Parts: sequence; structure tokens; C-alpha cells
Amino acid sequence: MPAFTVLPMPTEQARGFRKGQLDANQQPAERVRHGFGPCRHCLKRIEDEEMLVLSYRPFEALQPYAESGPVFLHAKDCTAYSKNDRLPDMLDHWGEVMMIAKGYNKDDRIRYEATAVAPANQLEAQCQTLLTDEEVAYVHIRLAQTNCYQFRVERAEQRLSQPKFSGV
Repeated sequence: MPAFTVLPMPTEQARGFRKGQLDANQQPAERVRHGFGPCRHCLKRIEDEEMLVLSYRPFEALQPYAESGPVFLHAKDCTAYSKNDRLPDMLDHWGEVMMIAKGYNKDDRIRYEATAVAPANQLEAQCQTLLTDEEVAYVHIRLAQTNCYQFRVERAEQRLSQPKFSGV
């Protein structure tokens, strides 16, 4: 099974959204007081504090498979997720919550045969299995219920630099 790397929202993007950068819908992030949800930068739960809600597109360019959707972000600075060789601790509490692991090729196209729906507590095994397919360049993790993007997973040996997501 391949070792993997977990990639959160890039720090420069998180900082940009906090400073007013427009989101994927060309709107500023909404500020929500006392929000709850998983921050896409630190990959920790936002605990009853101010957060940003914005439309996010984790792809560099517009194309048919470049999905966008709502994500949460701490309104204050937070440290990017750095335990990149393991899935975020927030998933430990999600247990049977259904997740989507969606494989993409190097051209950012979905590999339909490399997509799985599984409970959060089985997600690590699903990611490792999907990454054994040489045509899969990376995997997006999304919440099955709402299709909200969570983070990106790649083979550990291919990680050379953070992907360039446009976000807008």
C-alpha cells in the first residue's frame, strides 16, 4: 500500500480569504459568529468561534470537473495541518459518517472507477487502495451527505510542492 500525504487548503489561500480575497463565486467570505465545522486549513473542528464560509474550488483551472462548494475556515489565523502522513484527527470522531474518496488523473479529470463511498473510519484504507491505481494522481475527500470538499490526498513520494489551487 502506498504511503500518502494529506494536503489542506494552502496557507496563502487561507490568508487571502481572511484578507478579503474573493471566493469561487467572486464574493467575499461570509463571517459567521459562533460557528461550528471543520476548518479546511488546520483540519480541526471550529469550536464555537467566528468562522468564514466561502465557496471553494480546489482546482487550478476552470474545467468541467472543477467542482466548487461551501467550506469553513477559522476567521483567525491557524496553523496548516502538518501531520500529513495520516488522516486528520477530526475524522476519529466521525466514525460511521459517510465520506467520498474521489480519484482524479493528472489532468484533473475524475477517474470514475477510482471513486469510493465509505465510512470515515474506513477512509484511510480506501485512500491507499485508490492510490494503487497508477492513473490516479490524487484523491479528494468529501462529505458524502453534502459533497463538501475536505482535503486532498496524494502518494507521499509524488509530493514536490503544494498544488496551485485557484480557489476563485
